[in-house]
Amino acid sequence: MSARKTALDALIACRQQAAWSNGVLKDYIARDRLDRRDAALATRLCYGVLQNRSMLDFFLAQLLTGKVKDLHPVIRDILHLGLYQIYELDKIPDSAAVNESVTMAKKYCRWQRSAPGLVNAVLRSAIRTKGELKQPVSLAERYSHPQKLIDLLKAYVGEEKLEPMLAANNGTPRTVIQVNTLRITTEDLLKELEREGVPASRHDWMPDCLVLTNTGSLEQLPSFKEGLFYVQDPAAKLSVLCAQIPAGSRVLDCCAAPGGKSFAAAIAMNGEGT
Repeated sequence: MSARKTALDALIACRQQAAWSNGVLKDYIARDRLDRRDAALATRLCYGVLQNRSMLDFFLAQLLTGKVKDLHPVIRDILHLGLYQIYELDKIPDSAAVNESVTMAKKYCRWQRSAPGLVNAVLRSAIRTKGELKQPVSLAERYSHPQKLIDLLKAYVGEEKLEPMLAANNGTPRTVIQVNTLRITTEDLLKELEREGVPASRHDWMPDCLVLTNTGSLEQLPSFKEGLFYVQDPAAKLSVLCAQIPAGSRVLDCCAAPGGKSFAAAIAMNGEGT
């Protein structure tokens, strides 16, 4: 199964069903039985498009003879995927991005015979004009954030910090895991991940926290299935460490979803508590 098809299905579900991207993408990766490499690509494509829709539409408007809003939503999704690969992913050949997009247009847009030709023409034009199109001027288009949110952030953080914050918020986040030190030491988990072919390094300021690269689907790793680690941003764990919860305590996590801080609290109490 194609990673691009999985990403497209996830984008369609997010748009039509208001689905959460992380949940639907996880389900579709499992449904399509993607290996780790394809799972990583599908994830990057889906999140990349969702995070950059306004910017992609800005470029798309320059490549179309008609209006972006007149495109069928599925064709628009396919074009977004193609443009994201051409503009943002340097390891994917432009020809592959075009050919795969045209193939998806043939499969998903059979009711519109002109769809494959349109997708082919737009993406080939994107390749020819790469680096020549006008660049987005407004922060809303450049970083694909709603203008109301930009105005709100500006009021709180000021002009100087606003753009760096938007850029950071729209960047590709690192995959960060917390070591379940009730089951394994950080050093031993590093060795286990190396055996599983997953590059890992210690986080630069959070103890028992690792940064992974080229992971694909983490759920396929034996170390994950054995409960040796879980995915959690270091800032989430930091809140638990700041609480300094004594062993044997009774803890109520009033906002537990999916429960990462509850796990962190249990580990912080060395497994002695409720």
